[in-house]
Parts: sequence; structure tokens; C-alpha cells
Amino acid sequence: MNFTKRNFLTRTIGAAAFAATAALAMGASSAQAQTPEVRIGLLSFGTVNWAADTIKNRAFDIRNGFELVVQGYGGNDATAIALQGGEVDVIITDAFWVSKQRAEGNDFVWVPYSNTVGGVIVRNDSGINTVEDLIGKNIGIAGGPVDKSWLLLQAWTLDQLGMNIRDAVGEVKFGSPFLVNSMINKGEVDAVMSFWNWNARLLNDPENYHQLIGTGEILGVLGVEGSVPLLGWTFSQAWAEANPDAIAGFLRASQDATQLLANSDQAWATLKDRMNVTENPSLFETYKTNYRAGIVSSFDADDQARARQAFSILSDLGGEALMGPNPELEAGTFWGGFAF
Repeated sequence: MNFTKRNFLTRTIGAAAFAATAALAMGASSAQAQTPEVRIGLLSFGTVNWAADTIKNRAFDIRNGFELVVQGYGGNDATAIALQGGEVDVIITDAFWVSKQRAEGNDFVWVPYSNTVGGVIVRNDSGINTVEDLIGKNIGIAGGPVDKSWLLLQAWTLDQLGMNIRDAVGEVKFGSPFLVNSMINKGEVDAVMSFWNWNARLLNDPENYHQLIGTGEILGVLGVEGSVPLLGWTFSQAWAEANPDAIAGFLRASQDATQLLANSDQAWATLKDRMNVTENPSLFETYKTNYRAGIVSSFDADDQARARQAFSILSDLGGEALMGPNPELEAGTFWGGFAF
């Protein structure tokens, strides 16, 4: 077969260009393959999405050597199932769930994320001015019978009033945060204890609602000095040991995001749509203030000792439904692979 010089050059240059393009593509593919993914399972409507969005918006994941993949779920049980089934690598939950899992032979571990918790919210016209005034009143609780804030209130009343408020109120109604807020709005209950962001919605209306007592105050009365994180990142210890760079990068990125949100108002401005507050600047400010108050800044030996003290108080009241068969937190619940 005969080729002209021009054809030869054309084919040679084309082949070289193809080879260069293929090499670049393979190089990009290889680089992408070397960037590990960290899949986190979050409630689709949860406030942790604010930090996850910040990680993505600021490329804190890429800067820390991984790619964050967020998968949304409709409830906490769904995220737990996703973690247990290997659909995600990390979820947000409390240390009690981790301890129960470890008691059953699973290897989940916990790193604190937030100490933002709730309190008792009452209507201004309810006539309820002290915790003792809750006697005989109806109360709505989000999170179920072993909700941590509800258990802490019980512990406070046992310590301060010599009785368990659970046995002294008129009726306890459990429901979703939305339902609980609806109950007090309609006058179906006299007080509520809900998730912090749902409490914030009520407190954003100071003409009608105020906080009777907060969990921070409760802990102080019970002898726990300082804040205690009740929610944290949870993942398999075996997965963390197999992916040390990925989990370290993820936890660094989480801290990068929360520290940015602690100090930058501009970072919050990009979250307004996610927070559904574009038409409510007052609620936006309330959310921002309360979120910042719950940021965990350290978890050293003293912090862990204080957390165990608080968890012990809760376990006395929550029993096996909260703790599982072991009344104390299982060894290894707090992951020692990341310090701050």
C-alpha cells in the first residue's frame, strides 16, 4: 500500500494526538480513582446538611484528599440501616446507639459533632413559670420516650423536686418535631421539648413563647460542668482502619466547615436556601446563633470524662431501651483515632 508524504504526516500527527488525549484521559481517570469517596447518610431535612454543604461549597473535601458524597434519608432509622448495610460510610447519631451496637458485637465508633440540644418551651400565656408548674400539664416530646432532653428533665426533677416529672404531668404526647410544634401552636399541649432547630422556630416568636429551662442549665444543676456533645459522626472502626486518609480528611473537613460557620457570616449567606429562611431573616439569625452555640471545640480527656458523667445520668433513666444490656458506655465507643 502506498502513502503520500502528506497522508503519512496526517496519520502520524493524528495518532500522536489520539495517544496524548488518551494518556491525559487515563491520567485524569487515575487521579480520580485515587481520590477516595466518603459517603455520608444524613436526614434530608437535617441541620447537619448546613455543614455538609459548606464542605462542598468550599471544597474542604478536595482540599483534605477525598470527595464527599451526601445521601439523604427520611429518618434516623433509615440512616442507621444504611450504615449497617454498607450503603454509607458515616452517619450522625448519639453515643448510646454506638454503645448498644458495640455490645452486640459491632465495631462502630463515635466522634462528637454537636452539643446543641433543646429545652422546655412554653407559651407566655400558659401560667407556667417554673418546672414545678408543669405538674398536671400536658407536654409534647419529639424523639420518643428515651429522648435525651426529656430524660435530663426527669433527672433534674428527681434531684430538685424529689419526683420524676414523667409521673406528675397530665399527659405526655410523643411525635415528630413538626407535630409537636403543631400541638403547642393549637393549644393541645402546654409545653414541648423538641429538636433544637424546631425549638428555635418557637423562640423566634418571643411574643408567644419562651424557654422555661434549657438542657445546659439542667446539666449544670446535676453537677456536669460545661457542655456535653450528644451527637457525633459514627462509622465502622474497621472501615476507618482500612481508609485512614479518608476518615482523617473527612473529620478535618468537618472541623474546617464548623469553624468557618463559627466565624464567617458570609459563609451562612450561601446557606439561606438550604435553611429555608430566605423570607425570614429573624429565624435565620436565630438558627445561626444557636448552631454556633453548639459547635464542639474540643474532646480531650476532660471532655470525655464529662460526657461519661452525663451519659451515666441518662442511662439511669433510659435503662436498656437507651443503653442496651450494658448500663455503661461500651469500651471503645469514643474513637481515639482523631484528637482535637
